[in-house]
Amino acid sequence: MLLRDFSGGLNTRVHPSLLQPNEAQEYTNIDGSSGAIIPVKDKALHTSSINKYFTWYYANSEFISSSTEASYIEYKDILYSTRLNDYPTKYDGTNTYSLGIIGPSSSPIVSLNGSGVLDGTYTYLYTYYNSTDGTESQGSTLSTEVIASLNTIDINIPTASTDPQVTNIRLYRIGGALSSYTLVSSLSNSVQTYSDNTADIDIAGNHIYDSALYKEAPIGLKYITEAYGMLFGVVDDKLYYSEIAKPNAWPSTYFIDFPETIMGIGEVQNGLLVFTKYKTYIITGNNPLSFTKYLLDGSQGCLSHYTIQFVNNTLLWLSTDGICASSGGIVEVISLPKVGKISFTSINNAQVLDNVYYLAADGKIFCYDFRYNKIIRAIDNSVDWLGSYNDTLYANFSNDIYEMMQGSPLTYKWKSPILTEGEYSNYKLFKEFYIRYNGDITFKLYVDGALVNIKQLSGNTCYNLKALDSARGYGLEIELEGTGEVYEISYKVTGRQK
Repeated sequence: MLLRDFSGGLNTRVHPSLLQPNEAQEYTNIDGSSGAIIPVKDKALHTSSINKYFTWYYANSEFISSSTEASYIEYKDILYSTRLNDYPTKYDGTNTYSLGIIGPSSSPIVSLNGSGVLDGTYTYLYTYYNSTDGTESQGSTLSTEVIASLNTIDINIPTASTDPQVTNIRLYRIGGALSSYTLVSSLSNSVQTYSDNTADIDIAGNHIYDSALYKEAPIGLKYITEAYGMLFGVVDDKLYYSEIAKPNAWPSTYFIDFPETIMGIGEVQNGLLVFTKYKTYIITGNNPLSFTKYLLDGSQGCLSHYTIQFVNNTLLWLSTDGICASSGGIVEVISLPKVGKISFTSINNAQVLDNVYYLAADGKIFCYDFRYNKIIRAIDNSVDWLGSYNDTLYANFSNDIYEMMQGSPLTYKWKSPILTEGEYSNYKLFKEFYIRYNGDITFKLYVDGALVNIKQLSGNTCYNLKALDSARGYGLEIELEGTGEVYEISYKVTGRQK
């Protein structure tokens, strides 16, 4: 028997006697991309004092982090983030502001003031405005009507905004020859009185008030995601979304209800997948007028938004049965054929690098490798949070940032299938074991589940391990542990024994 391909990864669902020779009962801390057994490397310290929930802000080339649960999305060089039980924010590299502006709480107060050019019945409102990014709040409640007959009208602005992003107060009026609320003037953000003596014809081409529905993003929003030029987020059982191309505007009617708490959201080619714990829905359409909700799968949901990642045009996430995948159609539990139904006590998050899905949970990293044969493997390395940026996999551990697989080799463990030579009922003699290796390895032999030989190997050679006479039985297992590399194992077996 010759073993020289170890690229099959982990398979714990199938009985060990039925596994393929290149598969393994245990496959931990192994980089199987070359086909040989090669250890993955430990993490190496990159940056100190970064909070657990971190991201890389590309526009400003810096790590951003939070000590409380947070989600991030970078859109048009602005970093948008949500934090548990707080207002969503936006960060431009210098300033952090709330996502959207809370509108005025008081109506403008109007009165006539001597002669002027205004002639008609007028009503006023005002908004708060950020001249840097164009964010505008909802308008105030309306002033009382004022009837002018060639008069000047005084407008008292009773409340200024305390939001630091507000640069101006915009004053609008309707009446006379104006049929829409039209910008009269952009004022400083202060309590003040403005004397309006501008003829209707002179402001007719000004900006028309269009932010009547533009509320700030809901408090407690989480799982922020961008799709179709809109931002999406979740509060309990509601999916909220912003106006198209206006991430600061969240109309109060822009939400979709779901029957249970939403656990996560993710974009696919034909829509937006929305997950409850046990179900998957899809939202089709690309604008608020065309959104339609459908149940996509009634048995597979999502356990955590932070496990949702996109690989090879496919969305991956963790359900109660294991790692699921969908491109917007049928939901498949892709881990099921190899490892059966899996569950974790503590789930952190998942990231993708070079077509490998890395899931941090229960003090380990569970890997689904799409690069070659879609194998499953494990890395015995405790991390608090993963991030994939700049073609590097990072991890937060105890509030420090590490680069994964950049340190010294980790100790791996590999255990072969039960090798039966195709006949499990054949009683055999196993002998003449050879192993080609480089480094430090513990080599163990099991026959019918009993340990029959163990050998510590070191160096760079091909070693002949003489099996004991008791190496007789129905099935052989080989176990390797260490940091050395293994390229080939061979042994001889005689046929049926009495």
